[in-house]
Amino acid sequence: MNDTEPTRLRCDGIQYRGGFIETRLVHAKHINLEAWSIDPDALNANAKWVTDVSDSAVTGNVELELDLRTAMDLTESLHEFVAIESAANGTETNCDECGSRFLSSLATMSSLCPECSHYLYNKPNCAHSFRDGRCRRCGWDGSVSECVATIKGTTKSG
Repeated sequence: MNDTEPTRLRCDGIQYRGGFIETRLVHAKHINLEAWSIDPDALNANAKWVTDVSDSAVTGNVELELDLRTAMDLTESLHEFVAIESAANGTETNCDECGSRFLSSLATMSSLCPECSHYLYNKPNCAHSFRDGRCRRCGWDGSVSECVATIKGTTKSG
């Protein structure tokens, strides 16, 4: 078995559709994706994981084994949905360093795009995937400041 430490997410943005998602590697060349639906009355603030609610509170459970290509396609589509929703609802912001519009997240610094926060402060970078001049994942347009370009080695310093 190829079991790894799981990634667990609490999903409670829409109360009547709340629950938990867990991903892990169980079978070779497949990603295990498991989702639990929880009775909204049982999904309280103290419930950190599905084991924190009673068995009777679990209203549904689905487990899928995704081959690697399907898992990558799912990831791409989720990134794209987030970018579309962010652009539509004005949750994008401008990077203080390079000026690019980008989707802010917990993985980046609130005022810096993923590229600038990575090169300036060693934060995780986005695995950029460009379409029509912008990253489909984070919204970054490829801009870099002179400082970041120097760090990246894409410009000669002076």
